[in-house]
Amino acid sequence: MNKKIILIAGTPAEHSIENVYNDGKRDFAARTYNYAIALLKANRNIAGDNDYKVEIADYPVDRRTEILEPSFVDSLLSKSPSAIGFSVYCWNQHIFLNTARYIKKIDKEVKIIAGGPSVTFNPEEILRKNKSIDLIVTGDGEETFSELLRNDFKCLSNIRGIAYRKQDRIFVNKPAEPTDINKILSPYLADGFRPDSDTIMIEPSRGCIYRCKFCSWSKGRRINQKRRQILSDELQWAYKNGYRNINFSDTSVNMTNEQLQVIVDSLKSSKVYDKLSLSVFMKYDKLDTKQLKMIDRLRFDEIIIGLESVNEMVLRECGKPPFDRMRFEGIVERLGRMGNKITISIITGLPKDSYNGIKNTVGYLEKLIDKFPDYINFVCSFWLAILPGTRFERERIRHRFSYLKKGTPYLTSSRYMNRKELMKVAEYVVEKTKTNNKIFCEEYYIEALENGL
Repeated sequence: MNKKIILIAGTPAEHSIENVYNDGKRDFAARTYNYAIALLKANRNIAGDNDYKVEIADYPVDRRTEILEPSFVDSLLSKSPSAIGFSVYCWNQHIFLNTARYIKKIDKEVKIIAGGPSVTFNPEEILRKNKSIDLIVTGDGEETFSELLRNDFKCLSNIRGIAYRKQDRIFVNKPAEPTDINKILSPYLADGFRPDSDTIMIEPSRGCIYRCKFCSWSKGRRINQKRRQILSDELQWAYKNGYRNINFSDTSVNMTNEQLQVIVDSLKSSKVYDKLSLSVFMKYDKLDTKQLKMIDRLRFDEIIIGLESVNEMVLRECGKPPFDRMRFEGIVERLGRMGNKITISIITGLPKDSYNGIKNTVGYLEKLIDKFPDYINFVCSFWLAILPGTRFERERIRHRFSYLKKGTPYLTSSRYMNRKELMKVAEYVVEKTKTNNKIFCEEYYIEALENGL
């Protein structure tokens, strides 16, 4: 048997906000790549040595893609892999399921593995409905994937964190324990991974202490923090290899003082932080005097604050704290005076919101832009997606959520806003992007106006 595994990701080309900024502003969604498959490849031996060779391929997809190009798939099969794995997200799930069926028609012996958030929360259902999928890895995949290789895909009943098909039966094993992020090898440092992007993603931690209902990160309440030295080494590696833009891929770097201190220490010890353009997520309600002092001598080209709405009822329904206008504006001003730039995100379609409510949020942020024009990068409006594993998905009947069943599950109506009202919001937001150069929106707004919901 040819012990070769090919892992495939589907980069969401059109989900990036492909805006070109002439003034050098950062865009936190541009030029993305799949970090997960690089992690799996780098950590293929952490559970024990094995003879498998792992290749990765990152294939660009968009909402019009139905299946990976047959010529691309045929080129993979020509390498005679023993297994092909897919990194499955909501935007590429239908693409990879169609591709898996195509592969099985050509070669029934190739194992098809799936992993990622869109198969983690309902593996039994995915296997039952898709006979072309042989095995699903749930949750953190590094140790589980390595265990599969070490065991040569045998003794599956002993491997936690998988669901699999055996003849006509489906088995779902116990979940694996969360992987200690400090036991995971960095794909940059250990495996020579060099993404074709001008931006490097660095994962400082896993887990989140918050319970935002629209986000699947809230499944874990504990912060799994990467050590300072590893982060510092990754920053140095990025600089030495010609990368100048760094995205810290985390829900927030300041959920606790201890978490923020690790980030601050790693940046300072790297001795290259002042030569890099840094993008981070932060919670404004956590930025007190102590945290502001911790970052006083650092400069971030993008601090992303997920505001989502200024409506207290909306925020409460989302599981977020109420909006503190005075505190928020004070934080924006203080961060700006320290030399930082702020990006603010909001969401269309949240429960208990309305057309007038969204106008109120956008109107407030327009005034904020006028008040602090030098401190705010831009405001970006996202469309609510009912993502797998989120509390909103579990509450879909209560909220009467209707959403797209193929691709990203964007909201199409709810008990609070029907299709007509959502279209009215789309028109309003898109018009704002034309009249205010600091307001942007996800591409789905434009697609909804062109094709309907």
